[in-house]
Amino acid sequence: MHLLRALPQSSLTAVGPFVFVDHYRHEGLRGIGDRPHPHAGIDVVSYLFKGVVEHRDSMGSHDRLGPGDAQVIRAGRGMLHAERPLSGRHGLQLCSACRRNSSTWSRAMRRCAPRRFRHAKATARGSTSWPGKSMVCADRWRSAAARLSRGCVSSRGLWRR
Repeated sequence: MHLLRALPQSSLTAVGPFVFVDHYRHEGLRGIGDRPHPHAGIDVVSYLFKGVVEHRDSMGSHDRLGPGDAQVIRAGRGMLHAERPLSGRHGLQLCSACRRNSSTWSRAMRRCAPRRFRHAKATARGSTSWPGKSMVCADRWRSAAARLSRGCVSSRGLWRR
């Protein structure tokens, strides 16, 4: 797997709410994240340029993401998930931390928003559809992330114009 990780780095652990920013490309069917693994206290925004990934999680969500699709996982106090590639894949992942207005991890976890999974499907004309929402005039990544991040506590303001 070819992974470019902008965050974290030794000299920079976060930018605003973002604690991980990954750009990845992988042609195999095995790789990072394909086996069940836990998350807590973060929102994960994923976008696929190429490939197909099957998502399953401990909340009962099961979905397939394809080129142009985007998803948000809000881990809340904790959840397990796996993203099994069904083909080679190329995409982005942005992870933002749950707001911590507290000095201890346990208090911060109590303030995290409930767990949730959301998915925006790409349409044939290269934008992303979201039932009940108006289309955002932007490129595919921004339009998908904008609509998905409306429900994300820590990244909401980052996608507004």
